[in-house]
Amino acid sequence: LVSVWQLSDGKLVGTMSPGPEVGGNNGWTDIPYGLRAMKTKDGEYRITVEEGLRGKVLVYRWKPEKK
Repeated sequence: LVSVWQLSDGKLVGTMSPGPEVGGNNGWTDIPYGLRAMKTKDGEYRITVEEGLRGKVLVYRWKPEKK
């Protein structure tokens, strides 16, 4: 489970969980810098999460709604 928090006030924006493509589950993130996020030019975020249960890296895509 990845939680997304709003920088300005610390409110929870939402969460991301693994889908059926990877069995719907994940293990612990057990290495330094196991979760990384980068923002693309179009405003989308790519989040990578190492997980130890089945030795994989999960990739999430998130594009915040414009206000």
